[in-house]
Amino acid sequence: MQSKLLAVLLAALAALLLPSGQAGAERVELTVKETPYGIFPLQPNMSVIAETITVSSNNRKVACVVQLTETPEKKAFQVFVYGGGEKQAIASAKYDAIVPNSLVFSPDGENYAFVGVRSGKFFLAVNGKERGVYDAVLPPAFTPDGKKIVYTARSGQKAFVAVENASESREEFYGSEGRGKGYDAVGLPVIDRSGKRIAYAAKQGEKWFVVVDGKEGAEYDEIPADSLVFSFDGSRLAYVARKGESWFVVVDGKESQPHEGVKKGSVTFSLDGKRIAYVVKKGEKQVPVVDGEEGVEFDKVVTVHFSPNSQKVICVAQRGEKTVLVLDGVEVEDNIIVLPVFSPDGQRMAYGVSSGGKQFVVVNGVKGKSYDEVLPSFAFSLDGKRFIYAAKKGKKYVAVVDGVESKEYDGLWWPSIFSPVKYNGRHWFTPFSPDSKRVAYFAQRDGKWFVVVDGVERRKRYDSAIGIFFTPNSERVVLEAKRGNKVFVAVDENELEFGGVLKGSGVFFESPSTFHILTLKPKAGAGISLSLTEIGIRAR
Repeated sequence: MQSKLLAVLLAALAALLLPSGQAGAERVELTVKETPYGIFPLQPNMSVIAETITVSSNNRKVACVVQLTETPEKKAFQVFVYGGGEKQAIASAKYDAIVPNSLVFSPDGENYAFVGVRSGKFFLAVNGKERGVYDAVLPPAFTPDGKKIVYTARSGQKAFVAVENASESREEFYGSEGRGKGYDAVGLPVIDRSGKRIAYAAKQGEKWFVVVDGKEGAEYDEIPADSLVFSFDGSRLAYVARKGESWFVVVDGKESQPHEGVKKGSVTFSLDGKRIAYVVKKGEKQVPVVDGEEGVEFDKVVTVHFSPNSQKVICVAQRGEKTVLVLDGVEVEDNIIVLPVFSPDGQRMAYGVSSGGKQFVVVNGVKGKSYDEVLPSFAFSLDGKRFIYAAKKGKKYVAVVDGVESKEYDGLWWPSIFSPVKYNGRHWFTPFSPDSKRVAYFAQRDGKWFVVVDGVERRKRYDSAIGIFFTPNSERVVLEAKRGNKVFVAVDENELEFGGVLKGSGVFFESPSTFHILTLKPKAGAGISLSLTEIGIRAR
């Protein structure tokens, strides 16, 4: 009996002596496999244009525009592509310019395209091969399955939209069937999520019309090319058009009532495609319109949209100095300070309110505790049952998880809709684990950042936070952070040190025990080495 009691006491003592942050941080062995991708050129006559760096969705390819200074008066540009089984970058032909925002990967990461300019002519290049010579080409787009490329070009006096196979040459597929009819002017095409429907605005003579699936619609005096929008399922199309002095929203070929104006970017479908909303001008006021019915007038309508389940209509608008929240046509708050955020299933909605010098959060109509400040940090778990936000008490910050406050910290950060991270090739908006049972975030104290997992502070300290993720099985926490000039990738506090991680690339999990990142390493006098680094996780 005494031996059992002694064993219990020793176990309790060991638990008390365990360093802070070790709870739940099981020691693991990390394996590293680096696949060299080549060098970012930093030679005296070569420089990478940082804002052009583009990462494929599968995190396995990187492309960028490189400027070459051949003489003080002469500059040239090339596209460098890294990855895809190559140990060195693949360089394109030289151009006088690369059209801004034209360098894109297909959604599956297998193909890439850009538009180059040489001697006044435009060249569409797909996978490094030039498809044709034109007088102008707008930035291209791939269909969602990545198999076709869609672009707008001009030859002579006529502009057209073309659809081609992405992986084959123009001669093998294109012919006359890939190029649409020529018009005096053509806008950027819009592609539905299935990739089977394409629509664009075209002008012939003095009239504009929309071409949908190759068929021309009604004529108007003006159609803003960027107003076209498909419903989520691709079954419906809406756009803005003008006849004389009147503006219309045209849905599936049917005009709305005439309006003085329609707010740019305001036309939106509900997720089920059955409902539509937009904002119109009425004198000096703005009015939300939902399913053809006008709402009340405001000085400005910030947004009108639908909940993820398509059942609720949310309108945020300004009246004087107040920001008003209107839910299904009823004003529920008159001083919004954080815009509404919905849970993934659309069943819960949270927003921030200011009242009487204090701020608080309302979740499904239930008011939370008042704070000096509520920060735009709202995030729901994937199942919609859990919720987190950051608030300020004096000069300190607390994380409020499911209504329960954390310790006070000097700073807080986690992924949210206001500050997403890249996870498996897409944006990630929550600090909760995939199974919604766990939560992890960065906290700051005395100028250093560390991780808090399920309310327990981890031991390692960093100078800045980059990203934080759970493994797909929700068992482990993976982080990216900086200490000094080094970047660290850690799995449950088991660290790996790198010269750098390519900004915006995030992490990509092949399995719960394997993920890869894009790492950087300075090369003396030669630039920066880029590698695909695969990290394996093994329990000790």
